[in-house]
Amino acid sequence: MLGGYYLVVGRCKGYSAQQEGIHTDQDIIFMNDIPDFSDTELWTIQSATDERWGKGEVELHLADVEISLNPDKSTLTSCPAVFWQVKDCNFVVIKSGESRYRCQFFYNESIEQLGTGIKEFDELAQCVVTLLQVQADHESVRSGAYPESK
Repeated sequence: MLGGYYLVVGRCKGYSAQQEGIHTDQDIIFMNDIPDFSDTELWTIQSATDERWGKGEVELHLADVEISLNPDKSTLTSCPAVFWQVKDCNFVVIKSGESRYRCQFFYNESIEQLGTGIKEFDELAQCVVTLLQVQADHESVRSGAYPESK
């Protein structure tokens, strides 16, 4: 399990947890109670990526992820997710319940997973915009264009 609780698996084209050598012996719950992303939710994410990188520049992919919804238990729950990649940065927005969202980004050359500092959002637009803002700030520091704050 990477970064404590996220693992991209399932419908994400070309990615296999087994290919990455990631294995878990924990129980996995496949919950049909968490609905897939609606067309409106997908539009919200696509609109934010279009605003940042240009219309049609980012292709969204549906995926399933396994996360721990309860930090006190090791049980994993399968949740719908949206994944996209821009250059060497990967983004994941996870639907962890009705109007409940988590997000993170990570780079191809690193297994380090980065988040927003907010565990869960109750509004998708706020989740996506915050994710994109934090990643842009991180990218500025990473490229040396903006000094890291102490």
